[in-house]
Amino acid sequence: MLDLSGFHRSLWVIAALMAAGGVVSWIGIRRVVEPAKVVLERTGDPTSGDAA
Repeated sequence: MLDLSGFHRSLWVIAALMAAGGVVSWIGIRRVVEPAKVVLERTGDPTSGDAA
């Protein structure tokens, strides 16, 4: 049975998970990835995805 304190605890867990997802999303959106055409021209290898 879910009482009021358990409900509040679950809301805090949900809020923390949403905040963590927002941070992960923000990091992923800000990461710049080179287009595949540039990587292919520079390396000549179509399987080389990270040519830094």
